[in-house]
Amino acid sequence: MNYYQLKVTLNGTKPPIYRRILIIPEIKLPKFHYIIQIIMGWTDSHLHQFIIDGQFYGEPHPDDWTEVINYNNIKIKDVLVYPKDKIKYEYDFGDGWEHVITLEKFIES
Repeated sequence: MNYYQLKVTLNGTKPPIYRRILIIPEIKLPKFHYIIQIIMGWTDSHLHQFIIDGQFYGEPHPDDWTEVINYNNIKIKDVLVYPKDKIKYEYDFGDGWEHVITLEKFIES
């Protein structure tokens, strides 16, 4: 089985707050959202979205102020392809907890 080693870093913290995790590249973004919630100690009580190449990914809602691409069928391997690729994850739009997710390396077993 193949794995991705990812680094999830919470922006704006000193000292830096981050987690390194191994996941399978086939995980879809909604499930990855729950993984981030667990590893970062969040409570899943606020809105969230992924920001990839300037586009917003999440659960579209009629009240969205900008286009949100439905992320239900998008896999991690679709958006993180090469080592050093990065995407953003935003949690709690009021407080704006922004995370940078970096593909550090592939691990083959």
